[in-house]
Amino acid sequence: MSRERLDAFSEYAMSNQLFEYKRLDQIQHTVCRNCEIEVIDFDRTKEIITERAELSELPKSCDVLKISDSDCAIVLVEMKSFLNFKQWQLARHERGEHDGIVRQQIQRFDISKKFADSLWLLHWIWNQVDRDSYIPAEVIKVVATDIEIHNERNAEEFIEFTIMYLADESLDADGFIQFRFEEHMDEYFSSTQKPALMSSSQLEDYLRQC
Repeated sequence: MSRERLDAFSEYAMSNQLFEYKRLDQIQHTVCRNCEIEVIDFDRTKEIITERAELSELPKSCDVLKISDSDCAIVLVEMKSFLNFKQWQLARHERGEHDGIVRQQIQRFDISKKFADSLWLLHWIWNQVDRDSYIPAEVIKVVATDIEIHNERNAEEFIEFTIMYLADESLDADGFIQFRFEEHMDEYFSSTQKPALMSSSQLEDYLRQC
């Protein structure tokens, strides 16, 4: 991707007050509660563009944007917490009910809509610079969460894990939630467009390398 075009994108957004930098632990829905890495509050960018473009409806958006110098790319991050969900939803129901509850919660997040609208917002910014081309860089999609993320399980491994999970009350729900999350994203994204699923610590390590 062209470094010059990406720089033009970033410079336009900064000079027109579309980007507001905050520490990652200051973002409203952060899952990284002690992280000083500076990122762009993309929810705030959404609000500014909605006002300037006089949109009749507020789009959805990811929580965070970061310009990756190492990859010459734009990184979009949506953050989803499951800690309270596990305590106040799953822990109050029988194990046999957990599958439906987890599926419903993930569906409610509307991940595909958040990324689709975020891409539209990026295009709106770039359109102010160059109306004849699309977003000037690769867009890397990330979903970050505060549960432990392990290597992706295949369907057979998940069946074995589910049997153990239903039988063992001490087994944490993280693996179960991860599989359903991966399954949901497989349904709504192509293999090349599917966001990477990361834990909060994995996200912090990744952003430090950007």
